[in-house]
Amino acid sequence: MKIFSSFDTNLKEKKMKQYIKQYGAERVLLLTKSSLYLWIFVTTPLLTTLAIIAGIYRVIYLLSWENIATTIYIGTPISLIILMYVITQNIIKNYIDYTMDFCIITPNLVEKFDQTWILQRDVKALSSEKIKSVNVRKGGLLYSIFNNGELSFMSEGDATMGEIQLDYIFHPEQAKKKIDIILNEETPPNIPAHTH
Repeated sequence: MKIFSSFDTNLKEKKMKQYIKQYGAERVLLLTKSSLYLWIFVTTPLLTTLAIIAGIYRVIYLLSWENIATTIYIGTPISLIILMYVITQNIIKNYIDYTMDFCIITPNLVEKFDQTWILQRDVKALSSEKIKSVNVRKGGLLYSIFNNGELSFMSEGDATMGEIQLDYIFHPEQAKKKIDIILNEETPPNIPAHTH
């Protein structure tokens, strides 16, 4: 779905189709945020908010001397305000990040797409010739338990955080191996076949 030019829910599929056609499926890698990101930043806050709302209804019901109608009358506006605030401030933004942030690695290019709400998309591209190393960082309990980590693409002249950084990548060591193969693969010259 394309609402604005900067918000295209089919962009990932379009870019993958383009690069696969150009390089072949075995020479293109798509990296997205893992399901750990979804659980931490979308599912858990939503379930916590719903539990808080259920608690508010319970408290109002216990304090009320009237029937269930009073509880609904008082609890509904409070619950809606809390739910709308949490959803609009955090959950929607994080869900957009989960579904629409991605990075594509090809033999010639590493391209990262970062969607910020519906009005802004940042695209960062780095030529494979400028990449001097790909680093994996796995720190913290959750990253270790769920085999997640960060990938940094270090370019010439960059000694700090990396030109392109990806977080919540599942099995980052395996992803790095695939990236190394793709980036270091020699593109065969276009020599016409000879027939005898």
